[in-house]
Amino acid sequence: MGSPLRRITVDLTPVETGGSNGGAKVVSRALVRELSLLAPATEFLLLTSAASHAELADLDAPNVRRQCVDADLTPIQADSGALGGARFIARGVVDTLLPVGARARVKDATWRALKRSRRAAVARDSRSDLLLCPLPPRFTSIRACRR
Repeated sequence: MGSPLRRITVDLTPVETGGSNGGAKVVSRALVRELSLLAPATEFLLLTSAASHAELADLDAPNVRRQCVDADLTPIQADSGALGGARFIARGVVDTLLPVGARARVKDATWRALKRSRRAAVARDSRSDLLLCPLPPRFTSIRACRR
């Protein structure tokens, strides 16, 4: 028999507030709750989004903690140095060259890429024995979740 899992990271970033996820949200919450009770020596790290972080607080336990992975992705101010200046210029180029619908798609794709990168970094840095993705990905592809 293999060694027990010491740390499991659970990607709950697709959880939406309210009932938008339907039964998948209920099952995911129950899964975390029951697994943490069955394996009290295992640490569970729950990756959350800013929108659902507070709603998942009832899952906190001695061996369960939440980490909001997109809290530090707040918009950069235009006057915050070279990166802010580059962002300001890029936004101007996108707003000038692309029609309204395409602008929104480019900005959404950029935001999704930033969030996916942040989630991947947190999962990698957590040094977990297992990455569990119980919900269908909303902002990522399944391939990104399997990393």
